[in-house]
Amino acid sequence: TTLPCSPTTKMTNSTILTPTLTPTTMTTYTITAQNSLGCTSTATTTVTINPIPVVTAESNITICAGTAAVANTFASTPAGATFAWTNSNTAIGLAANVTTNLPGFTATNATASHNTSTITVTQTLAGCAGAPITFTINVLPIPVCTVISPTICAGITSILTANDSFF
Repeated sequence: TTLPCSPTTKMTNSTILTPTLTPTTMTTYTITAQNSLGCTSTATTTVTINPIPVVTAESNITICAGTAAVANTFASTPAGATFAWTNSNTAIGLAANVTTNLPGFTATNATASHNTSTITVTQTLAGCAGAPITFTINVLPIPVCTVISPTICAGITSILTANDSFF
């Protein structure tokens, strides 16, 4: 049998062997057990409350293909969290997932339209995980320029035209 635990604040049932604790501040608990022969044993533990980290929101990024994207260092409140992130589209030139900050990379886009990826960042501090955040990296295609009339006769004018299926 179990004798009452103390304190009983933020405890589901102080008279069972496995009470559930939900303290909001650091609390020291004492539990005493007694067997059928009347022998008792007492244990004391201090429950520490670790904060849930919140990662600082990131802005969406729009960048042209072939451009160097700057490395990004994530931040959290409180400070000191570790970060892991995933990338939904590696075709932008960024790895699929990493357990560090966002590295610099050269943006790629082999299409004629936007190439967008969603980055999901999770953070952990002292074993506690915070809610993930997301932001997008949008890589724009490079326009293709072509000359319509590359050869002309002396004294004749020609027009140069830039073509791009994106615009």
